[in-house]
Amino acid sequence: LSSGINAEYGGFQMLQLKFYILERIIEDQMPDLWEHFQKHELNTHMYASQWFLTLFSAKFPLGLVYRIVDMFLTEGPDTLYKVAVSLLKLSRNDLISQDFEEMLKYFRVALPKRFMNKKQGQKLLSTAASVKIKPGKVAVWEAQFHQIQDEKRSLQDPVRRAEHELKLSRENNHRLEQENDMLVLHLTQNQVNMRHQLDELEKRNLELKRDLAKMTSSYEEMVDSNSVLSSEIERTKNLYHSSLIEGDDERARHKLTIKEYHNMCRALEERHEKEKQELNQEVIEIKAQVGGKAIDIPSEQRLRELEMELAKTKLCLVEANCKAQEYEHKCTTLLEKLKHYETGVLNHLKAKLNR
Repeated sequence: LSSGINAEYGGFQMLQLKFYILERIIEDQMPDLWEHFQKHELNTHMYASQWFLTLFSAKFPLGLVYRIVDMFLTEGPDTLYKVAVSLLKLSRNDLISQDFEEMLKYFRVALPKRFMNKKQGQKLLSTAASVKIKPGKVAVWEAQFHQIQDEKRSLQDPVRRAEHELKLSRENNHRLEQENDMLVLHLTQNQVNMRHQLDELEKRNLELKRDLAKMTSSYEEMVDSNSVLSSEIERTKNLYHSSLIEGDDERARHKLTIKEYHNMCRALEERHEKEKQELNQEVIEIKAQVGGKAIDIPSEQRLRELEMELAKTKLCLVEANCKAQEYEHKCTTLLEKLKHYETGVLNHLKAKLNR
């Protein structure tokens, strides 16, 4: 088995090739894990050298190793890649959450211990059997590896190294010139864009200044209007209060007049009733004296005159009541007009202030 492995590897150079191909397979099939290894600078040889040199026999149980050797003898060297990839796939969730030191410890202790379990070993072999590795890709990766090695060897010759360095210098110079041209172009474009933005900002500044001037003028007009409206409101309030006072005085006078009319009417009615009773008594006495004959006496004429006077007094009282009601209606209408005018002035002032 040892001679077969040595023949397969052909020395350290072939072992490096195996590491390179395994790294490319990880990058191709598990890019997230490959990026995690690159981030923490975990190289392939740090964990896979023991696998490849001992054919996984150093840490894993012998039953599992025998099965891997059977696969190696029947399916060829790709078995190494399939088993290694299967180990990484089954451990990906654990590895991707660990740092450099934790991963090294995991490969050394936790990973072999995990596959001591027979079911886990069977799962590893099943996963390895399902791993697909395309021969075409392997051939490309081998060519890439040999090209890299040739370039490294060529650098050992001083002439070739100088030519290589000169080539790199020219490439770097060309790249820097291109970057410089791109930077100049980018700077020019930025200057043009900044000039355009500056023009837009100046235009916007002029518009804002015009708007500010309009707003200032509107504010001054509003202040003047507010002053005028305040004066008008004050005058209206004074007029309103004076009208209320006058209306109250006039209402009081009318109430007093009506009360006097009522007293006069009541006095006239009482006097009329008294005189009527006296006249009726006189009529009765006269009729008794003349033996019941109807006569025309001045008392009846006097009674009719009193009734006419009472009717005129009541008519005057009704006219006074009508005038009082009419005046009260005028006062109410005036008060409503004053309130409506005051409300309109206040609403106009609020609208001006809101604008």
